[in-house]
Amino acid sequence: MCDEESDARKASSSDLSYQAVPDVDREMAAQAYQEFELEKFEQCASILKKLMSRRPQDSKVMHNLAVTEYYLSNCKKTEIFNKKMVEVCRLAHIDVQDLESLDDVDSCVALYNQAIVMFHLHQYHSAISILDKVFQFVEPLEENLARNVCFLLLELYLCVYQPRKALCLIGYLETMLFSNNKNCGKSNSKEKDGQKEENGDSVNEIYRRRLQLCKARCYAMIKTSKACKREIKNLMSSGTQAQNIPAFYLKSQLEYQRGNYRKAIKLLNSVTLPTDISKYIKETGDFLPTIYYNNVGCIHFYMGKPNLGCHYITKALECFESEIASIADSREGKSSARPLHLMSTSTQHQLMYNLGMQRLQAQRYLEAFKCFKQVIPSYHSNPRLWLRIAECCINLHKPDNTAQFVELKNVSFIKSMVGTGPHRKLILNSSSEKSSADIPKTSSPPNSDTPSLHFALLCLKNALHLVGENPTSESLSASVPPSEEADSSEESNILSTLPSNFVQGAEILSLRNSILIAASYVSLCLGDVLLAHEYAKSLLAQPRISGAHKFLAHLYAGESLLLMDRITDAVEHLNYQCTSDIELAFPVNSSEVSLKHQTRFDSKLNEKNDDGSRPVGNVPNWFPNAISSAKFITQYNLAVAYAVREEWNKSLECLMQTTSTNGKMPPRALSLLIYVQLHQGTAENTKAYVKQYSTYKST
Repeated sequence: MCDEESDARKASSSDLSYQAVPDVDREMAAQAYQEFELEKFEQCASILKKLMSRRPQDSKVMHNLAVTEYYLSNCKKTEIFNKKMVEVCRLAHIDVQDLESLDDVDSCVALYNQAIVMFHLHQYHSAISILDKVFQFVEPLEENLARNVCFLLLELYLCVYQPRKALCLIGYLETMLFSNNKNCGKSNSKEKDGQKEENGDSVNEIYRRRLQLCKARCYAMIKTSKACKREIKNLMSSGTQAQNIPAFYLKSQLEYQRGNYRKAIKLLNSVTLPTDISKYIKETGDFLPTIYYNNVGCIHFYMGKPNLGCHYITKALECFESEIASIADSREGKSSARPLHLMSTSTQHQLMYNLGMQRLQAQRYLEAFKCFKQVIPSYHSNPRLWLRIAECCINLHKPDNTAQFVELKNVSFIKSMVGTGPHRKLILNSSSEKSSADIPKTSSPPNSDTPSLHFALLCLKNALHLVGENPTSESLSASVPPSEEADSSEESNILSTLPSNFVQGAEILSLRNSILIAASYVSLCLGDVLLAHEYAKSLLAQPRISGAHKFLAHLYAGESLLLMDRITDAVEHLNYQCTSDIELAFPVNSSEVSLKHQTRFDSKLNEKNDDGSRPVGNVPNWFPNAISSAKFITQYNLAVAYAVREEWNKSLECLMQTTSTNGKMPPRALSLLIYVQLHQGTAENTKAYVKQYSTYKST
């Protein structure tokens, strides 16, 4: 049974005595308490039911009866327990949604039990809002309850990635646990025998190890590797193999964060699993085989091997489903199928999210879209999830755009010929036919079942709403070198992106830029040029932009203005000298350690790992992938703008700059070149280009 559940049992046994309570009721309450402590839940429930008939409006009796019946069901009937707790709060005049008026210490027991249920149902923020209020009464609370409240709040802070708050709470717990124990030991040393002192030491050791593990997790979150390694070393110096399993996994995670992937896998493989895995899972709630396969899959993802990562994540899902099937009771509903501490309903969604990421990187876009769609109910407030869904839709619409800008290779530039002699006409292949046919009609409504561009735009709007279209003053202050004063308020400017780690400061700016540029592209594809221009203009107004995003923003702004017949404004964007930098890496300050792991992969397009594998930051289908390609696209768009304005000489000059060193020209530029030359009346030059690029043979 997990610690939180045992804590709930201790907390639920609050003394029922208060003024104006008859002696008979006091005796029944004391007897029920004794039966509960002996784990005789049926006898306890029987007594409490009799007491309930005598005191039908007593919220404390109703609370203790609800807890006892919950234990009778082996903590499986969570739905029924929640309904009873709502009734308890109603009788006690407790409004869980508004706890500002809470001033009764006796209400803390019921609130703590509700927070435990919320924790196991992964309603972390709701549980924190309750415990933050309960923590204000921690001093007058009974010692066990106060300790349990602090430990639960500590776990919640770690679950929502607030490591600095967790470290402060750890310091408070260390003072409360170990300082108080020393003082009590001195004052009551004569009253305690050797066996009790030994039991106290063993309990203190359990708490000490638990706090050390939480410290290591905090240091891993804030990427303080030295402090994390120190805590892990202290943990592994004592304890059994089973007790050290979390330390081994945490050490592997630390090596993973540092980019030592093979060492991380080696550490995972060195873990000795308990002989009875099912028993370990029931006691701790940790699905070790599932965790192992998931971690190995994530490591292979960052090694640039997403297909192998898919294999391991799929195995993790299979292990989780088989273990849950052996624990769950199929005769009951989902919420009553397994004990509270095993209700890891989000574990499957976490694995599904990871599987979606692997498939997206493996360019299996439709499969990735289906994975992401399944996890929307759990992670609908994650802007990254909406961005990933939009990326699936965009890549399904057009997975690669290099065909429009590379040289013709064994492809006939002439589609067919009609007529004979002097009346013979050539019908050219249009490079835009396929792309225009791929664009869905604007009349079709967004459908979550279909990965369309309409749905992509809807997802991007959701993501932008969650991030905010304009940077706040806090995010701007977090993007500059932080001072000592800023460190204390750093967590006030974080963005939760569960199930992945939180983002803050410059990471939020980078995420916003990615959403804006994708929204501009999708709007342009859908023909909404006004919206495309607004998104591009908003991106250019951001305080920090990567070279690639700046290049694309000017490009999309120029194209949208061109389609709005604002040629002069379009030329200003297309003439902008931004093609010297097309780096994908987001510009970071030297003090921004939060982006250190990300920039390791994005800084160089041609970087490889030590073992020769491709890092995840290397996007294989990103185009333009060279300065020359970027300049070609800019010159081509400028040529189009000049052609629309009928400045044929300027258009021709731009087109001639798109010719490669071997004299070849991409199909889009060639089509425009022929069009411009025909307008200039240079038919002979046009015929020469047609003959040069034509591989057509008449039948």
